[in-house]
Amino acid sequence: MKVKIGFVGMLVIFVWGSTYENGSLQWLYLQFMWNAPSLLIVILPPIVVAWMSTSSTAAKICWGMLFWKASERSKNDLEDAIRYAQIFRQVTFYAAWLGTFIGVVLITQFSDPNELDSLGPKLSVMSICLLYGFLMAPICILVEKRIESDLIELNRNS
Repeated sequence: MKVKIGFVGMLVIFVWGSTYENGSLQWLYLQFMWNAPSLLIVILPPIVVAWMSTSSTAAKICWGMLFWKASERSKNDLEDAIRYAQIFRQVTFYAAWLGTFIGVVLITQFSDPNELDSLGPKLSVMSICLLYGFLMAPICILVEKRIESDLIELNRNS
């Protein structure tokens, strides 16, 4: 239950922080927080690397932990899921920086130095990769801690 509350709380803080201006919520600002290419750069490499580094059930256990407890899982499965979450978090961090550096290269290569007005939106799209990476890290930590607590409970019961 704590993980669900933490996840929902983090989501509420993100939405409120990205839409609040001058004492009111500006819901149209949410459209500027989603960028599909940046999201793919940050999410796909960690999914592939973590899936290739662990067993096939680790991903199911790992992301299922956001919504339900791991019942009747073996110790090895839970340890593998913890490893999956750790690898996912680490690779997400590197993918976020990689996406940001790709944005820097694209901006410097294709931007017209005479048009500084268009630089702001380009920089915001570039930095959104970092935002996605830093949003995924707490989610991965929540999942890791939840799996670790289930592993401790499993060790106590055995």
